[in-house]
Amino acid sequence: MALTIPIPEGPFESIAFLGDRTDWPAWFDDVTAISRALDIWKYVDPDGKDHRLNEPIKPTVPKRPNLKQFPARGQYETDKVYDLRVEQARHAHSLSTREYDVLYEQYRMDTAKYLSDLAGYTAAKDGLQKLYKIIYRSIPERCRAYMRLDGAETPRDMILCLRSRINPPSDEERASIAQRQFDINLRAQPTDDKQVFIEAIALAAVELHRLQASTFHEAVAVEDLIKSFQTIDKPLVDAWTRKLDGAPGRAFGTVLDIVEEFKYKMRIQDDKPYLKDLSGATPASASVSGGTTLGEPEPPISVEVETRKPLVQNHTAKQNGVDSANPSKKAKKVKQDAVVADEQQPKFEMAEREASFNDKPFKSKNGGSDHPPTEKYSKSKKKDQSNGGLAKQTCPGCQLRHVIRGDAWWESCYVYYELEDLGNVPEHFTVTDRKLDLAFSRLEDFPDERRRASEWAGKQSGQNGAKEPEPAAFNLW
Repeated sequence: MALTIPIPEGPFESIAFLGDRTDWPAWFDDVTAISRALDIWKYVDPDGKDHRLNEPIKPTVPKRPNLKQFPARGQYETDKVYDLRVEQARHAHSLSTREYDVLYEQYRMDTAKYLSDLAGYTAAKDGLQKLYKIIYRSIPERCRAYMRLDGAETPRDMILCLRSRINPPSDEERASIAQRQFDINLRAQPTDDKQVFIEAIALAAVELHRLQASTFHEAVAVEDLIKSFQTIDKPLVDAWTRKLDGAPGRAFGTVLDIVEEFKYKMRIQDDKPYLKDLSGATPASASVSGGTTLGEPEPPISVEVETRKPLVQNHTAKQNGVDSANPSKKAKKVKQDAVVADEQQPKFEMAEREASFNDKPFKSKNGGSDHPPTEKYSKSKKKDQSNGGLAKQTCPGCQLRHVIRGDAWWESCYVYYELEDLGNVPEHFTVTDRKLDLAFSRLEDFPDERRRASEWAGKQSGQNGAKEPEPAAFNLW
């Protein structure tokens, strides 16, 4: 069995361990796959050009031009000469400025390219460092000594050093080894593991296709594989033969086709029964001793759950002629009544507490005791809520802070005054549409507050529509 080691650096979870030249093909394939996944294969390919990873050069900032001041007019200089010198200085100034603008634009483009190259360099450097650690952990101490001797510093140098020291087998030797492994794996026995058998056949066939695709006899390999399948799964061989006979213009399938078909059939047998209907060719049922056929699902086994009884009964289990394991109907009835009574006991206790609270007598002014009516008690409770103490808090209607008596916010809300056209709104207070919408939404969401507010507004308006003046000592804001 090939030895693999875990690699936490990724992108794969494990890599083959390079013990000797026999492990070179699997190890080199893993290194190649990891290099391609990290996008650093051009720096690792031992048969390609030597691409060295160099850090990009940072561009330099252009220097600002040294602009000269305009010339001063001479003592005996005419206007024409002075204007000519000023014009020359102006053109020189403009030329220097344009040159600096061009250089700075080039610097900006070089900086953008530098940042892009720097990102690629950083990613490639990180990938090479990961691959270096992976290679270093997947080789023995002997190979590490080889690399120290040759001075291998990069993953490409490490691969070249190991290949020159280990001398891996050539393609011809690997092809002969793969053919020998393929022939050995074809000698299947009825007791062999089907999964291991089919995986070994697939790997050997892929290796033969890679190394000697032109000389690989596919038809002979298929015939040998079908003969090997006769001892493992004869129904599959019969189904595959019928499928090939019905295929027009095709005398045989490939080894990999048979491998995939066999894997699919095994999945169907191990998976849920409804997947069997998805298969195209149903293998012929082979009779087996016992009346069942191979490839057909076995009938479900009905299992009855029985109550387990103790083998040895306790001497206290049956007393006075009564068996506790099998109680009588009367005992069961008593037990059920006790359970129902326990469930209903909290409800009865709660009802008794409410009744005792409502039936408590209170002392009247005359010294006697009497029970207040329920309606009177509820009305007095609501009156206490509406006629509570004054407190400045956020109004549920207009969402502003003002004085509110209890929970009757509408009694001191100018927005509600404006909404119901009650008047008494100060001139300094501005009622916006948003505040009106908030108060209206509050009343729509709480019908009880709307009813109470309407009753209060009706009392304030009076029967003839006259507004009652507000007390001067009551300041709402």
